[in-house]
Amino acid sequence: KKEEIFRTQFLHSLFRQLHYLNSFLEYHLLANHLFANAKALVWGGLFFRETALLRKGLNLLLRELEEQILPDGGHFERSPMYHAIILLDVLDLLNLIQGWEGNRLNQEIDLSTAERLSELKQQLLSGAEKMLLWLEWLTHPDGQLALLNDSALNAVPTPAQIRDYYRAVVGNLAVPTETSVKTLQAFPDSGYFIFRTKEQYLLTDGGELGPSYQPGHAHCDLLSFEYSLNGQRMMVDSGLGEYLPSALRQRARSIYSHNTVVVNGLEQGEIWAAFRMGRRVQPETTQWRTEGPQAIFSGSYRNNLFTGISYRHSRTIELWEGKIWRIRDRIEGQGVRRVESLFHFHPDCRLELFPEEGKLQVRCNESRLFLFWKPDRLSAELGEWFYVPEFGKKILNPMLVFRPNDIKLSILEYFIVPEVFLEYFRENENRILES
Repeated sequence: KKEEIFRTQFLHSLFRQLHYLNSFLEYHLLANHLFANAKALVWGGLFFRETALLRKGLNLLLRELEEQILPDGGHFERSPMYHAIILLDVLDLLNLIQGWEGNRLNQEIDLSTAERLSELKQQLLSGAEKMLLWLEWLTHPDGQLALLNDSALNAVPTPAQIRDYYRAVVGNLAVPTETSVKTLQAFPDSGYFIFRTKEQYLLTDGGELGPSYQPGHAHCDLLSFEYSLNGQRMMVDSGLGEYLPSALRQRARSIYSHNTVVVNGLEQGEIWAAFRMGRRVQPETTQWRTEGPQAIFSGSYRNNLFTGISYRHSRTIELWEGKIWRIRDRIEGQGVRRVESLFHFHPDCRLELFPEEGKLQVRCNESRLFLFWKPDRLSAELGEWFYVPEFGKKILNPMLVFRPNDIKLSILEYFIVPEVFLEYFRENENRILES
């Protein structure tokens, strides 16, 4: 009897919460919030045979799928963590609809609603495959998500767990085979470009900071990148910090927390509060191409958000014969007084700087690499920043800052060389520089 009383009270509470949600859908936040609201209406509408709520949820989901899932499969907030959350929602809905199709209760739904459910199923199936491919490529070799925009580890199921869920719900799974044989992948709508070899993984960001009307999870990270060597994260994004309106949150979204160039200490967007961003820069050009044995990413933006300064930052990242990286930054504009190029390293990394030689040696567990530059052109200085890979887990980590010796110098150039390719770099240095 107690179980029956509890069940009645539980279902009564759930029913009331569903109708309360229906009256207070998060239209003021939109994005992943509204998607989750619509998902709840569909689940609750089917469970309680509330046809009006079910139809409302279906219409919302069909609209939001088209709005929020970009043509390349990425979620439009451009956060790997929220992409994973939305993909889980998609798989939950597919699981629900497939269960409903095999249940006699589906006869209690009118034909037009059943057709909408079928339409949603097809959109979910089409979106899920692209979304899983996107997630696979935005996963580091260590099996964990990239930390771009608002992302954190261990906050959602791992990519491997999501892959298993996909397999259980959808059945076919060709994605891992595709990602294992391809070296290069472009997601131009999301703005992410990935270079992958057996030893190395580099993900660079050349896209919009976030949706025009909801940049709450956006960071000032345009033209930043993350890099892994032999399965070890080496150059990292600083993470989301936290969700409280704090100094840590502000700094985590700042341009200073990303592997990109800072001019006059200016941000790429007007970040304020915990989830607000006003005016922001827009990517000008983004290209991704191959030239013989080289793979090249190039992107740029112009920052004229602040009075008295307007500059253009262009970055080229080149994978030379699948071995070493050349990064070139060009800064053009009036009123440029200070230029800083930032490289944030994983906390496990140990850095040894040789400024007169233009060399940095990086040891990170079993992995080792070198950075090279021309010391007559650039000065380098070690510093300390923070790394927040998980909610509530702040770790200090090393940072390298480059500055041009002559502020009139418009081009900054550096090379990332894994130890295994050090001899190759020495033998081909002149040829690489002249290319």
